[in-house]
Amino acid sequence: MGRRWSAALALLTACTVLAWPQAAAASPVVVLPGGAGLMGTFDASTRVFHGVPYARPPVANLRWRPPAPAMTWQGMRDATRPSPRCPGTSRASGEDCLYLQITAPTDVRTPLPVIVWLRGEDDGEHDARRLAAHGDVVVVQADTRRGIFANFAHPGLAESGAFGLLDAQAALVWVRENIAAFDGDPTTITLAGEADVCAHLASPDAAGLFQRAVIRSGVCTWDVPATALGPGHAATPSWTPLAEASALGEATAASLCAGAADGLACLRELPADRLTGFTPRFPVPAYGGRVLPRHPYDAIREGTVHAVPVLSGTTRDEARAHAVAHALAGETDYPALLTAAFDDRAPEVQARYATPGEHPALTWSRAMTDRVYTCPAAERHRLLAAVAPTYAYEFADAYAPSAFPGFTAFPDGAAHGFDVPYLLDGPDGNDAQRALADQMAGYWAAFAAMGDPNAPGLPTWPRFAEGETLRLVPEDVRAVDLAGERGCGFWAAVPAP
Repeated sequence: MGRRWSAALALLTACTVLAWPQAAAASPVVVLPGGAGLMGTFDASTRVFHGVPYARPPVANLRWRPPAPAMTWQGMRDATRPSPRCPGTSRASGEDCLYLQITAPTDVRTPLPVIVWLRGEDDGEHDARRLAAHGDVVVVQADTRRGIFANFAHPGLAESGAFGLLDAQAALVWVRENIAAFDGDPTTITLAGEADVCAHLASPDAAGLFQRAVIRSGVCTWDVPATALGPGHAATPSWTPLAEASALGEATAASLCAGAADGLACLRELPADRLTGFTPRFPVPAYGGRVLPRHPYDAIREGTVHAVPVLSGTTRDEARAHAVAHALAGETDYPALLTAAFDDRAPEVQARYATPGEHPALTWSRAMTDRVYTCPAAERHRLLAAVAPTYAYEFADAYAPSAFPGFTAFPDGAAHGFDVPYLLDGPDGNDAQRALADQMAGYWAAFAAMGDPNAPGLPTWPRFAEGETLRLVPEDVRAVDLAGERGCGFWAAVPAP
């Protein structure tokens, strides 16, 4: 560490804005390979750097173009304040959002493994200091374009439908080139996120950018039936053919820029809030182009994905979050929602899942959890296990702290996203829940370091071979046959209409 702090001291001495005694007392300093400096915040165990740019803002003429390298700066950049989040269906931040938040331990003697966490649409502001300190890892949270800004396609655009994937790959390149300044090991990078991780496993351009992969609740193989993800949700493919997405892009240009001589130029001049409403037309990346040549499901089935160790799983009650959304919107006719999803097979689904006296929302959500998340994940694990070491999990704390304060119509259990605080912040729960969070941090850190989550003091996590899935629940972490428990063979014969 001495060389880094010596370089920081030299840079600060030459800087006319900041004086060394103030900087040393208030925050850490990192000097990047090109000489630019970052000043973040620190405590006894971690250092945090906010708003680190990895690409230029994708605005105006850079909207719907591959990410351009970030502009360099002279002297010291303030990295103490959170950066804007990329706009999606539920966020209104500006498009200037291609930034990283980097959290690293303070006392480092050897290069540390790195986890690059791709933030999802529903991810809040999570503090990664606990994971970094407990696991001795560098955690990089990356924002990428989402919705129409990520997945828009048009015959006049290069890399149509893949701009968000390109952002993530640009972030990985930045990390590989700069993370050593934060004591990270650029040869030991774990890519973590939801469905997009499947795309990067299948993308030729991602080769060598990461050495392990974590897929959290990713919907990346089977298509998603109507109503499954909330009010107004239409049946959605896990990925869209490029030709179909491009046709939708042409229709969007005709709708928003009727009569314009150059529809794309017109679209680039529109404010972001004029475009977010069209995100349902472009909910997922498109395949068939250079970045994602093939449907990831085909690549997974045929074993042509990157052969890196995978840690992958779901939560026990994924669809409870979507049931809450329906309830809050006043859509409480759950048999009708099943009919919208499964047409004439709906009675069969309802009969299979109904329990006497159970709230209809719980019947619906158990069916949707298995159909959308658990059973597709079980198949994905089986296929990936034929390519590389694969470890499957189910987060199953039925009493996880709720993300829906004040909602009491039915329990939300271990709903979608409820595992994230256990991994990053640590839950605001009881001693047993905090102990589970420490176990999870230990597993994820061991996987990031070695490609195997097993570590001293933790219950054994077997590789996925015949259905072994580690159930993560306070005081009872153990392996189960999850696909067998859930009867996943049933869903293979009940496709969405």
